[in-house]
Amino acid sequence: MSISTVAVYRDGVLKPADDLRLRENERVTVTITREEGSLPTPDHLNEQVKAWLTKQELCPKQLPVEIPCEQRRRLDAELDHIMEELHRGSSDLSEDEVASDAEEALRTARDA
Repeated sequence: MSISTVAVYRDGVLKPADDLRLRENERVTVTITREEGSLPTPDHLNEQVKAWLTKQELCPKQLPVEIPCEQRRRLDAELDHIMEELHRGSSDLSEDEVASDAEEALRTARDA
């Protein structure tokens, strides 16, 4: 008996498009014929990898709440600025005042 069907290779497994009506653990011989245009070009793969890497650099940390990358960068910059201001003025402040200012900075960043 011979069956011909299209299959997709993904995650190390061939997945046929049709039900092959085989018995469990039945051994078969498979002949692979690649469809024209079924493989991405090296340039396309390169573009996909670059896009993925760029996305990773923009948002390297996973947050519990979904925040758009642009907003995250802006919040990070604001928090950095606030922390710099805290460090500059902290020599004249008590530990409680520094803690209060840090909490206010976090609230400001979260509310933005």
